[in-house]
Amino acid sequence: MRTFHIIVLSGAALLAGCGTTPPALPPPVPCIAELTVFVDETPWFENWVDENGNANHCDGVSPSATFRLVSPASFTGKVVTITFRAEGKDLPQPPSSSTTGTLFVIELPRDFLEGDYSSIHNMHVNELRIKP
Repeated sequence: MRTFHIIVLSGAALLAGCGTTPPALPPPVPCIAELTVFVDETPWFENWVDENGNANHCDGVSPSATFRLVSPASFTGKVVTITFRAEGKDLPQPPSSSTTGTLFVIELPRDFLEGDYSSIHNMHVNELRIKP
């Protein structure tokens, strides 16, 4: 256990350089997207292995919203589903099902947009609001 922590800390120090702050994440990408589908209850699950090598499983049911990006041009047409699994005053809340067809402003992580991903947890969405 102690060795694991030393390796992790050494790796972080190597990446950041001794005595320096690690580089900041790139800013999120502001997008305009049309809400195409809203589902009140979407089943989800997650499997992972913790630091002790133990397999873990978690599941539940949460609202989800599917958007088709219309800008920026480099991501036009990409379809993104946000699963609203977490609640909090600073987290995006699910849109209303009555807003299907409405344009939204969404800020998404660049690595998510550039990767081969189609769904994201609302904890990783910086902003979600109806486009004025």
